[in-house]
Amino acid sequence: EWAWKGYTSAKATFTCTRSGCDHTKEVTADITNEVTTEATCESAGVRTYTATATFGEKQYTDTKTETLAALGHDHEGVQPTWAWDGYTSAKATFKCTRCTHTEEETADIKSSVTTEATCEGTGVRTYTATVTFGEQKYTDTKTETIDALGHSWDEGSVTKPATCTEKGVKTFACTRDGCDKTRTEEIPAAGHTYSEEWLHDADGHWHKCESCDAVTQTEAHAWGDWTTTKEATATENGSRSRECSVCGEEQSEVIPATGTQPAPDDDPDGDPDPAPDDDPDGSVSDEGLSDGAIAGIVIGCTVGALAIAYVVLAILFKKGIVKGAFFSRIFPFIK
Repeated sequence: EWAWKGYTSAKATFTCTRSGCDHTKEVTADITNEVTTEATCESAGVRTYTATATFGEKQYTDTKTETLAALGHDHEGVQPTWAWDGYTSAKATFKCTRCTHTEEETADIKSSVTTEATCEGTGVRTYTATVTFGEQKYTDTKTETIDALGHSWDEGSVTKPATCTEKGVKTFACTRDGCDKTRTEEIPAAGHTYSEEWLHDADGHWHKCESCDAVTQTEAHAWGDWTTTKEATATENGSRSRECSVCGEEQSEVIPATGTQPAPDDDPDGDPDPAPDDDPDGSVSDEGLSDGAIAGIVIGCTVGALAIAYVVLAILFKKGIVKGAFFSRIFPFIK
């Protein structure tokens, strides 16, 4: 008969088999044990204790079993497997170290910009998933690329004005902080804008560009007929002028003095007076022309030469070859 005291002590009692004898012999057993059924995470195991007693050169054994509690799942030190759904949802899966059992936890998601996007460079937004499992926190991150912002151009300023014939340049600057980029645009050449007013000089007329010195439609004058503005006399020059029908340029010139005087007519009866006679006796002088005739010839030649000189100086003044206040007073009609 076996008597166990817990799992660490057992005694075997042997009783005499002869009739009428109740003698007993108690032998303390040796105890051994072993796990005969391993416990798992979810199932109990069994430890078997074996008591062995030797009596009369014979061994006797007895066994007793102890239930081993299920181990439970072990996630100690295990890093979870993360599964993201886009950027707004994530789950952490923890796998037992002893079996295939898994446990899943839904994470809290927070995000922040970890690299700012620039005009030409992309930025980064980092999403952080956090779960608490077994009184320990676990995190995972996922990044999202932020598109480059692109430049924000100002209204631009003209850095090279366009002319009638040359293209200009307009420069634009980025307004974002930290960006010093610029870009340029071509400004088309403006082309000439010719005034409707005719400009003119003695040789011709033309239209001038309002923005530069370019000219167009340069033409000779279309002169009208001469108009006498002052009749010439024997001793005084006359003048005449004409005008261009296109631009209104005026041209004037001197009409030389005639150098002759009309014969006086003092005869009240209308008869012509006889020619003067320097010879009292009515005969022609043997010495030739009279002093009066010679004086008239000299005066006429002198007046003619002066008239020609006047005309020449007027032309030179008109063309700007001769200048000065003196000539402006002599030729007030020339502009």
